[in-house]
Formats: sequence, structure tokens, C-alpha cells
Amino acid sequence: MSTKTRNVSNLPANGAEVRRQIDAWLEQYDGEITHFVTLTFDPKRIDAYINGSGKRLNRHDAELVKFYQRSMKHFLNRLQKSFYGNLARKGRSPLLFVPVLEGLTKDEIPHYHCFMRVDADRKNIKQTIEACWERVQFAGRQTDVRAYRDRGCLTYGTKNALSLHRESVDWLNIQMPTAINQSC
Repeated sequence: MSTKTRNVSNLPANGAEVRRQIDAWLEQYDGEITHFVTLTFDPKRIDAYINGSGKRLNRHDAELVKFYQRSMKHFLNRLQKSFYGNLARKGRSPLLFVPVLEGLTKDEIPHYHCFMRVDADRKNIKQTIEACWERVQFAGRQTDVRAYRDRGCLTYGTKNALSLHRESVDWLNIQMPTAINQSC
């Protein structure tokens, strides 16, 4: 069995610094974000899955975090296709999407806060987001789609991004449009 050593010399030493760096990274997109979305998983469905698995799991175990990330990927694929059709398939979707996973402590319900930019010419944004989320396994009925107002949304959405040992920003499911990548 081999062990891989990870260079952590450039990682911040404390949670407050982690949060500051994540906030600073997100703040560069502040002018691009149009919506702040909360998507909640259904705890009864998650618990039924856990009970049926025969494993000793809880809602914040690494196995379930990977499941939440796969669920978010499924949601993001549906959302891009709903809003941008073939552009999404060709890797040219203009959707900006940054998901932050929360609710990973005891007795909390796992949920995502998502920062996104959806072009103003898209119709039925709230309904489209809700319809795409409903098709995700273990999706809960609690969704909140709001117009992005100010940096306070960034602070709220990253409030639990304080630890190097816990998932927060779902780096696997970030979507950055090419135009934004070229301008930053």
C-alpha cells in the first residue's frame, strides 16, 4: 500500500484564513452573479438510503458527500441543457455556477448554496431551476431562488467554509464560462 504525500506548505493554517481566501476568490465574480440559490436534500430519503445500505453511515460521511457531489453534477448538467441547449454539450455554456455544500454536521440537513449567473434573456429561471432540482435523486422540496443582491449573499453562502478537513466549495462542480476565465 503506497501513501501519497501532499504538499500543504502553501495552505492556510486556520479556518478564518480559509474562509477569507474563498471569499476573496468568489468576490472577483461579484459583478457577474445574478442569482443566489439554496437547494436542500430530503433527509427522509437520505436516511432511508442509509438504513437500507447495511453500512454504518451518517449524513456527513465521505461516501455521502461524494453522492451529494454526483447529485449536483446531475443537476448542473440538466440546468445547462435546459438554459443553453447544445452550447452546454459543446462546452460553451455561458452559465457561471459555484456550489457550496453545507449541512454536514450532526443533525443538519445537507444542502447547497449556489452562486450563478444566468443570462437575462432566459425565461422562467426560478421554475427551470426547481424543475431540474426535482429530478435529482434525494432532492428535497425546499428550494430558494433569489436575485443576487450584494456581497452579503457571498458571506452567508460561505459561512461554513472554515475548515481544511471538510467539504465546502464543491470544486468538482464549478462551471466557469470561457469569457469569464479570459477576463480574470
